[in-house]
Amino acid sequence: MKKGAARKKQKWRKNKNIPRCTTTGICCEEPKWDPKKELTKKILKKFLMGNEYPERLAPKKAKVGTKKANTLPAYQPVTFFMKISLRFNTSLTSVVYRCFRLNIHPIFIASIHKGKVLYWLKSPDLKVFVKDLSKLPPPEDSIAMEYIHAKYDFVYKENEKTQQIEKSTWFQLNKYDKDTPFFEYCIPTKAHETILSVVWEE
Repeated sequence: MKKGAARKKQKWRKNKNIPRCTTTGICCEEPKWDPKKELTKKILKKFLMGNEYPERLAPKKAKVGTKKANTLPAYQPVTFFMKISLRFNTSLTSVVYRCFRLNIHPIFIASIHKGKVLYWLKSPDLKVFVKDLSKLPPPEDSIAMEYIHAKYDFVYKENEKTQQIEKSTWFQLNKYDKDTPFFEYCIPTKAHETILSVVWEE
């Protein structure tokens, strides 16, 4: 056996545990990064742990649009959802549903089609009583209704899409409940006349 061939054989024996591509058979020292595997509850929660998540993913303060003059809280779940959507190159709607299933942050979701609520979903950690909304128009004072009146066109600019509402907008108030601030973000689709409304507590 030639010296060159012997060296190659010896090198392969040292690296026999290196993974091989299933399609090409070529050895690679590092397995390919799989974004689907990385999108797990553990990683998402790490981003949500205040100072632990990367600076480029950290939420920033923003001002609310014309409806309210208050300042938004430091953390907004929708801002986080948008950054995850950009990082993994997926639609914002799919990220919202994915994070809802993982129970990353307590949110309320209302799916609206042609002016009526098709269904709604609520995180178990969001302690509210939802109004009877199925097959009915969304509340008149909701942000979703503003989009319906605007024929599903965008009503607010990008940094104004999160709007402050009251708890009583979407939820029932018991005798001793306070009408506390909530926030609503809508994802309208004009072509299909749909709106995905995301609501969360401050």
